[in-house]
Parts: sequence; structure tokens; C-alpha cells
Amino acid sequence: MMSIIYIALLFMTLWFIFLWCRCKDSKRKIPTNWPIVGMTPGLLVNLHRIHDFLADLLIASGGTFMFKGPWFANVDMLMTCDPANVHHILSKKFPNYGKGPQFKKIFAELGDGIFIEEAES
Repeated sequence: MMSIIYIALLFMTLWFIFLWCRCKDSKRKIPTNWPIVGMTPGLLVNLHRIHDFLADLLIASGGTFMFKGPWFANVDMLMTCDPANVHHILSKKFPNYGKGPQFKKIFAELGDGIFIEEAES
């Protein structure tokens, strides 16, 4: 019984040391990727300044960043502001980055217009 108490006290001590170190590092620009909710809490805390937050995030990560959403929602996003990456995705290798059938299903109201097309016709 005593060993369980010692293990619990050790765990709580390590947890508080971890939290103290995290709070002390306030200059950290990249949000923490939590196990279940991903980086969503960091996004929600900075919702009032979302554009500045995303700009700071991209600057801190060198121009390209992988945002991890909640594991149950499948909303992981790759964000980039690097001109070479944008050129590669939008013009040089556009057919390699398909939108997929789920995108067409979600945006069916747009018909077969320019926003739904996968590549040049």
C-alpha cells in the first residue's frame, strides 16, 4: 500500500515540475500537441488574434507547419507560406495534390466549376 502512495507522490511531483517548466517557457510560439485534443487548445486560446497567431506560428516553424487537430476529427492541416512550396503545389505539380471524393461530396453545391476541378480539363 505504501509503495502505491510513493509512486503517486512521485508522479504528482514530476507532473508539477513538468507544468512549471512549461509555464516558465512563455516565449514558446508553437502550441503543444496534446494526446487527445491535439493543438486545438492553443488555437482556441489565440482565437481573438488568429491571423497574428498563425503568422507567428509560421515564422517560428520556418514557413511550413503541420497543425494536428483532435485525433477523432481528422483535421490535421499542413500550412505553408514558403513561396517555393506554394509554387510547387499550385502550379508546378498541381495534379499531384488531388482534393479527393470527400471534397467533391462536401462541396457538391458548387457543381463542376473551377473550385471542384482536380486538374486541367
